[in-house]
Amino acid sequence: GSAALAQAPRQALRPTGSPATPAQTALSAALANPDASVRIEAIERLGDLADPANLAALQLALADPAEAVRAVAQQALAQARKVPPAVKRAQRAP
Repeated sequence: GSAALAQAPRQALRPTGSPATPAQTALSAALANPDASVRIEAIERLGDLADPANLAALQLALADPAEAVRAVAQQALAQARKVPPAVKRAQRAP
């Protein structure tokens, strides 16, 4: 149910050996917000981060009860998958 959906993004943003960043933690918390516009903003920001760790949270957002949220999640996933691997590695570098 919605409780599982609320918890899943937080867990998805913690890949093995890599703690969630403060931004990821805040954005994952926003995915559980009752306001769809807040969830949409969080999805857009997660997509902007272009971090593979965010893909699971974006995929979970495809099951959101609000159609607009699902649509934005679909767009964010499509965009995240277009980011070349070299760019993704450079973004993760310290």
